[in-house]
This record gives sequence, C-alpha cells and structure tokens, in this order.
Amino acid sequence: MIRKAVAILVFAAALFYLGSQAQPLGYGYLDPIGKITPQDECVYASSAMRMAEHGEWSTPYFLGRFFLYKPPLLYWLTAASLKTFGNAASSLRLPSLLAASAVCALVFLWFARYRRWLAGVCAAAILAMTPLFAQMANRTMTDAVLCLLLFGATYILTGDPQMRSWRTWTAVGAASGLAILLKSTAGVLPLMVLAAWWIVAKDRPSLAAIVRAGFIALLAGLPWYFWQYHLHSRWFYAEFIQVELLAYGAGAPPQQTAGESAIGFYAARLWQVAPVVLVAGLAGLFAIHHRIQRREPAPMLLLLSMIVVAAAVVGYQYRNLPYVLPLLPLLAVAAGYLPRPLVVIALIAAAVYAGRYQPPQTHEQLAIRRALERRSQLHRANAVLIVGLPEAFYASTLPLPKLHYALPAAEQPPEGFALDFQRLGITIPIETFLDLEAHQPRFTAELRAWGLPNDDAMATVVTYRDPSQIEALAERRPDLDIFYADGRVRWGAAR
Repeated sequence: MIRKAVAILVFAAALFYLGSQAQPLGYGYLDPIGKITPQDECVYASSAMRMAEHGEWSTPYFLGRFFLYKPPLLYWLTAASLKTFGNAASSLRLPSLLAASAVCALVFLWFARYRRWLAGVCAAAILAMTPLFAQMANRTMTDAVLCLLLFGATYILTGDPQMRSWRTWTAVGAASGLAILLKSTAGVLPLMVLAAWWIVAKDRPSLAAIVRAGFIALLAGLPWYFWQYHLHSRWFYAEFIQVELLAYGAGAPPQQTAGESAIGFYAARLWQVAPVVLVAGLAGLFAIHHRIQRREPAPMLLLLSMIVVAAAVVGYQYRNLPYVLPLLPLLAVAAGYLPRPLVVIALIAAAVYAGRYQPPQTHEQLAIRRALERRSQLHRANAVLIVGLPEAFYASTLPLPKLHYALPAAEQPPEGFALDFQRLGITIPIETFLDLEAHQPRFTAELRAWGLPNDDAMATVVTYRDPSQIEALAERRPDLDIFYADGRVRWGAAR
C-alpha cells in the first residue's frame, strides 16, 4: 500500500514538473547540435486534429493525403484527448506527458520492490530532470509513449523473469503489440529482449510462454496493417513498405547531419542533453557488474534491454536524436544502483544541470508563427503560400484554407525516399502551378488511381529553382497570401 501511494506521488510530481517544461507546438530545436526543428510534432498534431474533427479513425491524413509512414496509435490517443479535453496544445501533448510521468513512476517502483525508497525516488527524479526526457514528454510524437511500452515490458518481466504467470506473458506481448501499432518495427524490441533473456538466463522462461507473448504481440499489432493494405494497398505498399521500411530502414537514407558515425552522432548529443543520467547510469552498471555476472534477473534484464535498444538505435540507418529516449529510463535505473551517497550526488548534479540548461531556441520562427495565427483569425478565403518551412508545418494545425508550401527543388527527397508526389500532382514545379487548371485533370486521375477521394492534396508543395521565381509567382497570382521566412506577408487581393 505504501509503495503504491508513493508511486502515485512520484507520478504526480513528474507530471507537474514535466508539464512545466512545455514549449509552443513545434517550436525550438529537437536536435541542439544539428539545429533540427521538431516539424514531426506539427505533422502528427495536424493528423490527430483531422482525425478528431472528421472521425475517420482508421486512416491518418496530412495536408489532404494519406499519411501511412507511421501506424495510428499516437493519432488515436491524441485524437481521443482532443475529443475529451478540447482543441488545445495541452490536449495534444497529454498522451506523451502521461506516458513520461508513468515511466518515472515505474523507475521508482523498480526499487520500491526491494524497499529501496531513496534510490527509487532519486532515479525517477534524475530521469525527469534530464533535458531530453523533459523535452520529449512535451512533444506530440511517438517517442514518450514508445518509451513507456518498452520500459514497461522490461519492468513487468523483472517481476516474473520465468514468466510462470499468464499475466506476465500477456502483458509483455500486449506492450510489444501496442508498440508495433505505435512505431512498427520498434515494437519487436521487447520480444528481442525476451529472446536474449531466454538465451542467457539460468532459470529461463519456457519457450511456450515466449511463443504466447509473441502471438499476443502479433494479435494486437498487425490487424491495422492488414486493414490498411486492404483499404489502400497501392499507397500502403509504396509509402510504408518501400519508403519507410526498406528505404529508410534498410537503405542509405539522406541524413539530417553528415560526417559522423552513428555512435559519434548519438554520443555527442547525449553528452549535451543527458550527461548526468549517462554518466551515472554507466557508473551504476559498473557498480553491479558482479550481480550481472551472476545473472541475477533484474540487473541482467536491465543490461539486456540496454544492449537491445542501443543496438537497434545504432543499427537503424536513419539517425534521429529522439530514438535514444528508451535508453534514458534504463540508465536512470542503473544510476539507482549506485551507493546511496553517489545517488544523492547524481540527483543534485541533475537538478543543477536542469536548472542551467537552456534549450536552443529558433527565434526566427516566432514572426511567421504570429503572422499565421493572425491570418487564421481573419477567415479570409485566399489560399496561403508559405515560402520554405520556417514554421515547421505549424500552419497545418491552424484553421486556414488551401495551404501551399514553396520549397527549393534541390532540397526534395531523392528518388525512392518518398512517393512519386510529382506524378500525383502533390509536388509540382512553379511553372505547372501557374497553369494548374490545364494539368488538373491528369493529376485528379492519378490521385483517384491511388485511392484519394478528392483533390485536397494537389499542389500542396510548389518547387522553385531560384528565389526570383517566387516574386514572379506573386505577380502572376495576386490572390495568394504569401508568407516569407522572416515574417513578411504579401496579402493577396480579397476574395
């Protein structure tokens, strides 16, 4: 009873602290070294908002087209939050915030099982005050929920490492299945930990229990994929299988930053956004190496989970800082195994670093975001053209009419790393945009052949070779409201 009461207090404290760290939607840098903005947050938020508004829960959309790169669990959770609590940034982020707070509570419970109350509280607090963890707790993205599912599976397994209870293999399988429904192949990581544990454990779980867990995972995770293949087979195969799985997962995708090895990429960023938990966690592993050598269940499962997650992150071809988030609670637990004085010192260091850490800001976003917010309040019928991506797709979350983005042709994804949007008329050169009516029948036929029910996605991206073409476009299309990266606005003739 005491353990549950304290866990609730830890959850509440984490919820309060993490919620206080929020930034505006899609604002700031996701990667402080690569200066990469969290545009995925606005994409996911826009898809969830459309789902909540239109009620089509099976298929995510973005800017009028199917959006099948990722499965729908995050959209479902976020749309349900919007339907329950209203259309606000806090509602959009509630699933991530609750998931991150639950992870902190589980970190505490890891030690509360052994009545190591101080270690549990310190480990949970170190995790909550890690800047990367606090930032991702306030993003409408898959990472915090995935972190809960992966760490939760490990936590459940430590309570019954031989998987003698049906509750254990059912819960581990369900966590894996939900993770598959959240982030596709990343969802098999709990099963990989389970397989590694079966290999190294002294008193291993039965093979039948592992098979049952795998069956539960497939039963929970796969139906949506088959349903989407049935509904939109051509789009699903091209976007999810060919692009997301094969091109980005197994190919050589264009990287956001170049010239770094995968280990160097993640190590440099972890040192900047999670240094205390990184150092304390590695030191904690060293402190319990003798328990790991004896293959005690909890320390051994902790190490196996770290190895599996780290290998998956480094081995995945595309590099992205949030991928390391599931490592952080594992490192926090390892830090909790330090001797009591060192755990307290690590907690103080985490608090000092969190207080001094200033997340890099993208101040140039503010002007155009404010201009777009004012534009959304005017209820003009004019179409909107945004030059570049200075607002990280923030406009897609606002009540605006037809939205176009003007992007440099040279920065479009290489062949094979996106659908053939040029053929579909979703991405078109500026010359075609100026004569869109002549090309519209062809593009409409292509969109219908790919299963889209309307032309909403047509010409959402307009490519240009030279900035002077934007000024020529402004002269030829006086009806467009044009927004520039520096916040300037060219208001079109009223419609």
